[in-house]
Amino acid sequence: MDVPPCITLGQPLNWCARQMYTWRISGHGSLPGQWAGWRLAGKYLVTPSGDRVVARQLEALIYHQVHLKKKRKTHQRRQDAEIVALFADLQSRIDRAKV
Repeated sequence: MDVPPCITLGQPLNWCARQMYTWRISGHGSLPGQWAGWRLAGKYLVTPSGDRVVARQLEALIYHQVHLKKKRKTHQRRQDAEIVALFADLQSRIDRAKV
């Protein structure tokens, strides 16, 4: 395992090294950037409001969202195909009426 840059071998742990130890070993710590306010607490991802989410719940939510998006796309394609067929039928009726 690589030694992080904030750890100096043979020296006492500084604040950076303590945070890294807490993050890697015990799985506790705050998340940076867009995840600010969120944190890890063992096997839980904790929201800024304090709700706890386990990985399985997050996977199920993502699966559900992806499934809904695919379902909507399929539905839209069917509607588009029906509209094209309707216009083609209408055009053929207009062409026949002209003759």
